[in-house]
Amino acid sequence: MAFTVSQLSSERFEKIAYKHNADVNAWEPINVSGLGPLIPVVNTKANLLCVYYRFGVFKFTVANSNTIAAGDAVYYNSASRVVQKTPPAPGTGFYLGKALSGGTGNATGTVSVEVSLNDNPAITGNLGSENITTTGNITCAKVIASGDITCDNLTSSGIVASTSSQVIGKATVKTANTTATLEAGDVIGGIVKSTPASNISLTLPDAAALLALVPDAVVGTTVKFKVVNCDDEHSITLVASTSITNGGIAAHLSVAAETAASFEIVFTNVTTGTVAAKLYRG
Repeated sequence: MAFTVSQLSSERFEKIAYKHNADVNAWEPINVSGLGPLIPVVNTKANLLCVYYRFGVFKFTVANSNTIAAGDAVYYNSASRVVQKTPPAPGTGFYLGKALSGGTGNATGTVSVEVSLNDNPAITGNLGSENITTTGNITCAKVIASGDITCDNLTSSGIVASTSSQVIGKATVKTANTTATLEAGDVIGGIVKSTPASNISLTLPDAAALLALVPDAVVGTTVKFKVVNCDDEHSITLVASTSITNGGIAAHLSVAAETAASFEIVFTNVTTGTVAAKLYRG
């Protein structure tokens, strides 16, 4: 076993119930986008409900010749099941928490440190207006940037705000001038443009197909898109699918001539076979 629960009565321990998409072993941490590191209390098969620690203090074995001091950011190496001060190679580990004690690992694996799970140490360098660029993903509780942040995916459990310019994403435009069923990719693209020659309807895609395009989605994950009506006479009506239903009133589904409307699809169930979502007009 890589670690044991520390007996620090002053620390807050918090558990959650969660279904992971892969098998988990008791007391071996996993990393979940939007939740951070979780520690399962029992061996559990994929897609079955399990209880996980999300916060608390735990003892982990320190990697050989690796020195960790109290207050350091600590990373879990899932390949060797030890903790270390530097990030592991991509795909072999993740950020775990903040060290509450220190030590230098040895070859016999007898040195451990206490780690406060999901406890994020303050960044030692003030980034100010500097730019952050990574080819990986950024997961955090809140983003307030005066510089540029460029990454593959940005996941925040709180707000994302730019203090000097804009939050910019890459969009594609789907043209739909006649009655049709939208594909999941059309919605993900962000903009549906139409110049209808008569009143038309656009049916929403299947929720499971949309979910497949949203990595690590959880209940509450939201996909935003716009419908732009460029005609000067005819209207566009969005039609609910069997798995994406209207969360508002019927009038919200109509986009009048020469107007545009913003919509949000909010996932209410992300379990395979029963994926569902609600549509809301912005």
